[in-house]
Amino acid sequence: MTDEAITKRRTSRTELRAIAAEAMQTFGTDAHERASVPAGIRSCMEELELGMIKSRDQLTLQERFIVWLSAACVLGQTEKLGVLAKGAQDAGLTKTQISEVFLQCVLYAGTPNVELAFKAANLGQVDSTGTDCSANFADLSATMRAKLHGDLQNKGYSDPSRKHMADLYEIAASYGYGVIWRRPGLDLRHRLFCAMAAMASLPVASASLNKFARTAISHGFTSPEIVEIVIQTAPFCGFPAAIGAMNTVSGAVADRN
Repeated sequence: MTDEAITKRRTSRTELRAIAAEAMQTFGTDAHERASVPAGIRSCMEELELGMIKSRDQLTLQERFIVWLSAACVLGQTEKLGVLAKGAQDAGLTKTQISEVFLQCVLYAGTPNVELAFKAANLGQVDSTGTDCSANFADLSATMRAKLHGDLQNKGYSDPSRKHMADLYEIAASYGYGVIWRRPGLDLRHRLFCAMAAMASLPVASASLNKFARTAISHGFTSPEIVEIVIQTAPFCGFPAAIGAMNTVSGAVADRN
């Protein structure tokens, strides 16, 4: 069913419940997850999360799962990740791709949250072959930064003249761009989905989100896609954080239009 058709049905709670029920079949849900929530309140939650947001199809189902996995991972919502990982596999994402989403999130959420994500997702044996360990990842980082960010690579927080940022950014950039962004298993476009979803879920990441939204546009993302990434984080981070993220990307979106 197209999003236009679904939108036409979003006129009553009865219709929202029907959309939510369809979404449950597509996305997968944990029957025990909300067992302690009173039925009437649970219905409201499902109508909002599934009927109003997750059933929107401006992004492909795989892209939406990357957004949801990223948001849940960086926010430490481990109780969601088992169901999301299963749903993502049903939607066609491989265990390797899901693993790479979690690894990408280590740059935004830290290692403890990523370790918890792997434990919750219970992916079992995964092909985790990486890049050449003998290569100079500092040199590779410079190449990836130029490929990814272009003229933006030394703007804002990554400006080399900001000496107080130099050591911290060098650690993040040299390993992040030199190793993680270059790994096989998840292509550059999907890593950008992951990065923007993670940053949109973390209000403290607004400077990074603005830069990555502009980077995404330079790599062919449309304004509706960037807007939708932010919308799809709302069930995880809440509307205040999502609205803040939308304000952050608004400049990039306006320039794209």
